[in-house]
Amino acid sequence: MREGGFACPDEPIDTGGLEKAARINMPGSRQDRMLTSPALAARQTAEAILPGAEVECALRDMDPGAWRGRSLGELFETDAEALSQWISHPARGAPGGETMDEVVTRVGGWLDEQSRSDARVVAVTHPSVIRAVIALVLDVSVSATFNIDIAPLSSTRLSFNRRWRLQELRLP
Repeated sequence: MREGGFACPDEPIDTGGLEKAARINMPGSRQDRMLTSPALAARQTAEAILPGAEVECALRDMDPGAWRGRSLGELFETDAEALSQWISHPARGAPGGETMDEVVTRVGGWLDEQSRSDARVVAVTHPSVIRAVIALVLDVSVSATFNIDIAPLSSTRLSFNRRWRLQELRLP
């Protein structure tokens, strides 16, 4: 996504992003399963990195509700006050959309499922989901996770041994 805003789930990855995803090399990374958000751009990213990913609905982006498909510029023009409130408190979610607490609950259930398996999983997902994972694993407030930049095509590595641990955050 080159323009700031709230993407539609059927929005494709742009050419530059697809080229960068195709160059991602995962040496030494053994996985048993590759999962992806149902969003088209995430599925295309997963396919470019390592074909054969399964769609996992728990990895979907935070639902932006009424702002789906709208740019920040458009929202500034039509609803500057609501946009200003969202910028001040993004964890509350967009009008009619999901809150970060709801994302944390959804992702927490998914992490619980993963903890009962020995499978190594690579997941292609969105910054909101990664922030939820960080909040859960580090036991920090969701608001604090908005102070972490989650760059496109970056990686977050977790390990599990009786509890989840954050091993690294890496730029592409």
